[in-house]
Amino acid sequence: MKNFLIFTLITFCGLDTFGQAAGKTIKIQSPPKAETKTSPISKITAEEYKVYMVTLGENREPFVVRDKSDMDKESKNIDRYSVREFLKELTPETIEDFQAKNKETAQLKKKFPTNINYTLIKIDELKEFFAYEFDGRMDWEAFYKKYPKSGGLYTFSRVGFSQNGQQALLFVTNWCRSLCGEGNYYLLKKENDEWKVINKHMVWIS
Repeated sequence: MKNFLIFTLITFCGLDTFGQAAGKTIKIQSPPKAETKTSPISKITAEEYKVYMVTLGENREPFVVRDKSDMDKESKNIDRYSVREFLKELTPETIEDFQAKNKETAQLKKKFPTNINYTLIKIDELKEFFAYEFDGRMDWEAFYKKYPKSGGLYTFSRVGFSQNGQQALLFVTNWCRSLCGEGNYYLLKKENDEWKVINKHMVWIS
């Protein structure tokens, strides 16, 4: 009998506590969301766009540029193509920055200087309309029908800079036909706050 009374008392107290809780709104706090920070290295800087502009030269043709930085895997191997040998002015810091940035692709945006006539083209459009493959095989008649006065398709790598910001290295691919294309490393130097190409090393030509 004693045990029964104790059990009843415990049950009653439990129900009373539940009844009080039921009349209240219990807020359950979700754990704070982890902050997703984009690494500065993944964003193309304003200085990189200035370098891109210089490598396009003095031509004012309508440029068609792939909207993501990229380069073929083989061309990334600086030692394989004797890039260090031909571009002897390269500093270790420039090479290190270049290689670190080009481990992944990055999004290009409409941040080229306004005096440049250009179009950013997505890889999906290239694949859908031009049967695009990286080595330049595509429907060039369809491409030039849409971009009649362009100089073909350009793809830029990310730009590596020296520690003092006075030296720049990048790789530029330009396809204009199935058997018309080339890939070049550009070495630039900043003089009087302006970038100038001081050396160029061709890795491949088609």
